[in-house]
Amino acid sequence: MILTSILSIALAVLTIVGRWQIFERIGDKGWKSLIPIYSDYVYAKNTSKSAVKDFWCVLGGCLLEFLGLMLAKPTKLADGTVVFNLSLSENPVAVVLFAFGIVAILVFSFMMYKKFFAKHEVGAGWALLMVLIPAIPTIYFGLCDKTTAAFNRSPVAKS
Repeated sequence: MILTSILSIALAVLTIVGRWQIFERIGDKGWKSLIPIYSDYVYAKNTSKSAVKDFWCVLGGCLLEFLGLMLAKPTKLADGTVVFNLSLSENPVAVVLFAFGIVAILVFSFMMYKKFFAKHEVGAGWALLMVLIPAIPTIYFGLCDKTTAAFNRSPVAKS
């Protein structure tokens, strides 16, 4: 239990430091990486106008997911915990909205990060990893890979 907590805190700190470094290397202030939704907008803004549209689609997916939860029937358990019933048989509209929200978030996040990494000449596999397990590419590009032209203000000359 303690080891898991220590590892989680270490991973969180490394991710924060990595994001800060990436933001500084793409020419923005590092503190912008600390603001949850705004930092994704900055990622999109540094990519292209179509990536900004993808960002807004991700927010739309979040809204769909939120609406799905609001339409779900809350159930209070014996211990006082409230859970949302997303049963397809009882509330199909809530389940469909929730599912579409999740799919929209995953698809448009992948598209946004794919454009970001493609602009900086890094493969699409990193974009998929950024959507599924964001800590790994963030730590790698922020702290380890100093040579990739992707995250430097002045591109490295190709040989």
